[in-house]
Amino acid sequence: MTTYVSGELALTLRSIGGPMQMIDPRSSARLSARVDVSNAERFAVDVSGENFGARLVMDATSQVPVRLVYSGTDKAPFTMTFADRRPVDGFDLPFHITTTSGSQMVEDLLFDEIRVNPELDKGVFKP
Repeated sequence: MTTYVSGELALTLRSIGGPMQMIDPRSSARLSARVDVSNAERFAVDVSGENFGARLVMDATSQVPVRLVYSGTDKAPFTMTFADRRPVDGFDLPFHITTTSGSQMVEDLLFDEIRVNPELDKGVFKP
């Protein structure tokens, strides 16, 4: 899954616990995971910008995102977890996304199907 960040928001990314390397998606992520994976937080990135901060935590073995922690407008921490990953058109996408704040569940999204760049019928767009 991807997101867009406007050029108006300058973000700083800082890895936690040690260097991380980018993975060529054409090769196996397991080939590049040759570091000590005893600390799961080692595979985390802090993202910060003006009035924005989040921590993205990746799985130590597969290096796919498993959790995103960020502050809401009232500074309360929110946690999004990504689970039930399945291959879709070459992407390993989560079919279950849960958002919590403290012990309270905010959202629980379950997808039956995810389609990547599906054909859109002209009838979808009406003047």
